Amino acid sequence: MGQTQSTITATILGFAAPIERDIISNRTKEVLAKCKAAGIASHLKLDGHKEEIERYLKIRINKVDIDKLVECSPATLYEWLKRNNLYKRTRKNGRYFACILLIDLTRFFS
Repeated sequence: MGQTQSTITATILGFAAPIERDIISNRTKEVLAKCKAAGIASHLKLDGHKEEIERYLKIRINKVDIDKLVECSPATLYEWLKRNNLYKRTRKNGRYFACILLIDLTRFFS
């Protein structure tokens, strides 16, 4: 009897999960659409640390250390760097290396 109840419970939860996922997805899309219509831009956690991160990159601090300094996960830092065009991976001698893409625009406009 206990196994039957467990099977029924698991089946019901299995049916409910996609419905709940769709409800959450729709709710998120509605809120994002309202924010976009109101002119509220979405900000990433690291946007407030932009100058600090750029300073760390210029003095060549390791990205693993940077994520500790700004208190975020490595994945969050790498995604933020990609979105802000400050990081890309290049292949060199069969290995991937991180390249910092900080451009000093003053040399182009002087």
